[in-house]
Amino acid sequence: METKKEIRKRILIQRRNYPAAARHAASQKITERILRHPWYIRAEDVCAYVDFDAEVETRPLIEAALHEGKAVWLPKVQGADMKFYLVTSMDKLTAGAFGIPEPPEEKSMTFPGEEERILMLLPGIAFDRTGNRIGYGKGYYDRFLAGYPGIPKIGLAFEFQVAKGIPAEHTDVRVDLIITERGVLKP
Repeated sequence: METKKEIRKRILIQRRNYPAAARHAASQKITERILRHPWYIRAEDVCAYVDFDAEVETRPLIEAALHEGKAVWLPKVQGADMKFYLVTSMDKLTAGAFGIPEPPEEKSMTFPGEEERILMLLPGIAFDRTGNRIGYGKGYYDRFLAGYPGIPKIGLAFEFQVAKGIPAEHTDVRVDLIITERGVLKP
């Protein structure tokens, strides 16, 4: 089995070489699947991410959630931790850690035990069919989500980002579903 480092390197090259038109078309299909998914429909709060470095495009999804009146929360890296902050417009985002667009620190999200009303949409470099995920290797999502095991977690990925297997560690948090342009994968 490939190491995480090998998988990360291989998939990042593929993702960065994925033609923009194909990436956009695939992202539209992924967005459509999410907007129709029951977890999204029932969610009052959507924790998302702003796409970066040829990831699945999330801006249309974020705009749709805002238009529907859902509370949208985006991550902001603060040292070794990550917090989610409420956004009401994409206009207020600024380049943060690693150049990734981040929200202003106006209202941070607290998780008062109502995890069923929240949906977490996760980025990733690679996923496997058992729900394992490889990010950039800093562990921000794993550390954050370790305290909230009940939040439904959907990984967003292009089909080529679904690997045969990913080595997992005890600190890795798995996703509950993976949505690609070809369908919904349930680990």
